[in-house]
Amino acid sequence: MAAPAAALGTRVAIRHPRIVVAALLAVGALFMLPVLAVVAAVGTSQSGDFGASPVALADIPADYLRLYQQTGAEAGIDWAILAAVGKIECDHGRNRDDGCRPFTANGAGAVGPMQFLPSTWAVGHHLGETRVSIAPVADGQGYAADGDADGVADIWNPADAIASAARLLLANGAPRDYGRALLAYNHAAWYVDLVLQRADSYRGAWRGAKIGAGAIGAWAKQYLGTPYVWGGNHGAAASTMMGNEVPGLAVGRDGRRGYFDCSSLTSWSFAKGAGIYIGDTTVEQWANGAKAAGATRGTTIPPGGLLPGDLVFFSGWNHVGIYLGDHVFIHAPHTGSNVQISRFSSYRGFVGWVRYARVGRPFA
Repeated sequence: MAAPAAALGTRVAIRHPRIVVAALLAVGALFMLPVLAVVAAVGTSQSGDFGASPVALADIPADYLRLYQQTGAEAGIDWAILAAVGKIECDHGRNRDDGCRPFTANGAGAVGPMQFLPSTWAVGHHLGETRVSIAPVADGQGYAADGDADGVADIWNPADAIASAARLLLANGAPRDYGRALLAYNHAAWYVDLVLQRADSYRGAWRGAKIGAGAIGAWAKQYLGTPYVWGGNHGAAASTMMGNEVPGLAVGRDGRRGYFDCSSLTSWSFAKGAGIYIGDTTVEQWANGAKAAGATRGTTIPPGGLLPGDLVFFSGWNHVGIYLGDHVFIHAPHTGSNVQISRFSSYRGFVGWVRYARVGRPFA
């Protein structure tokens, strides 16, 4: 049985929804998937998020951009993923092909700006009923959501459709595993890649609500569930990482697309979350603990214990992560794994820590 998930605002409580594939492109095919565990939101809606890039501002109508960002914040998921889905499905409501143009259906029977099947939107509803606003359905009866809080869920209403897409993604693994969630939206690897690439182009500068350890961890959590990529996003200059650039997708040794290995995840997280460049590799990051302004390091647990934002090193300084507090840390372990949160006490090979006292002050 699936575990309860976080509610989408106060409008749609998600408890054990039935997993039914929804929202396919006209060329897509329908698949039934087994019930997946619902993952509570691990986003950054309370700590900051990515702004809209120039590409997003030029491509997304203002009303749709507002809906994507608002819904993403409420659901605790990446608004750029929602926007990328909306782009691919119906070009943010501008596509006039069958299925996107009221009140028609495409060859697969999908309708509306986010391309839901009526039966997936609400069990028992059919093509001829797609123009009828329906009350939000009971759990297990579909993904229909009342995005604009008017008391009904209309498959053609952008606010309702975008909120429903968020509900579907949450029920299928977002934000911990966007790849898994997107496969439930359209069971095709090319679709997942296309959405992730489009989302990359839509994200602008990181907008942290605060500077410090919380923002460092929050930035890293954006990438929970993404595949480990050896050498991913290394070699970037400090000025680039601290500016408006975002990490790009790369192909790992196992053929999966992701962003980071262990040290590139920590490097980008400190640069974006605290404005500090800590070095590009584990060797540099350990060395900077002895010479960088405001940095200290040690090889045993410090008096008072580890603090959120501490770098923690393992396996002869060949692996590094970010301590989050409560005896857990976030890291990218190795090829074949994903960015994940692990218990510090059960992870073997600890060799040292680095702490930056003056969080938020860049150093040369």
